Amino acid sequence: MRSNRMTPEEYKGIIKELLGEFHTFCVENGLRYFAAFGTLIGAVRHNGFIPWDDDIDVCMPRDDYEKLLSMTGKGDLPFYTLSAEGPGYYYNSFARFCSRKGYLRLNGVIDMDDLGPFIDIFPLDAVPEDREERLRHYREVEELGIMLRYSLPARYYRSLPMKKRIKMSANLPRRWKALRVGTETLKARREEQLLRYRDTDTELLSSTFDLLSDALLVRKEEAAHIELHPFEDIEVYIPSAYDPILRRYYGDYMELPPEEERVSRHHFTPYWREEA
Repeated sequence: MRSNRMTPEEYKGIIKELLGEFHTFCVENGLRYFAAFGTLIGAVRHNGFIPWDDDIDVCMPRDDYEKLLSMTGKGDLPFYTLSAEGPGYYYNSFARFCSRKGYLRLNGVIDMDDLGPFIDIFPLDAVPEDREERLRHYREVEELGIMLRYSLPARYYRSLPMKKRIKMSANLPRRWKALRVGTETLKARREEQLLRYRDTDTELLSSTFDLLSDALLVRKEEAAHIELHPFEDIEVYIPSAYDPILRRYYGDYMELPPEEERVSRHHFTPYWREEA
């Protein structure tokens, strides 16, 4: 009889299967995406997962990202998306494309059964060409994200590192201010800031991840050209300009990290759903 708790190999298998479903859904519906961050390194360097890694990240242009969210919220699909556009305490500025076959228990958090094994989906948003203006934009988005975390019930801090939990618990004035404003209002304000440059003629895009640096800048022309590439026993889209994109963020991404850094870091435990 299968244990309800997933083994590391089972979890890796389910999110690879989910990536295949995501790819097929995007192709069938004309949605653009490409593998990003460690997933892109894995595809280029290993033709699959980085051996010690077991998560998946993709980027999507904002228009395609919004279409995906609207389409995966309808019908009887084997997957669904979680995003800050929905109600509740999911506060990240990126979405998660989740499998219905399992669920994740976050360390210290007891009521997140709606989070299944997932792929992180990062929208690419226009950012200003002027560097000083761009850095101000990054800081404003980051500040709203910090306020959002302060607006959450205290139980959601339990999955954070101890130093960060202590800092957030100690800063009562900021927490009171965030609670007065409210989670949903802060979500809306951050989204408005992220989309501030949407209709400008800038040639620069950036992911909503690590928005305090220019390392994640992507030129529109770099995001426009994608190609199929092997990933384990499936194929996924990667940007044709993967080399400059990866070098901005990682430097020599083909060099393996020190052996002591080749570990998976998760703050959750995956389980099978009984009906899966």
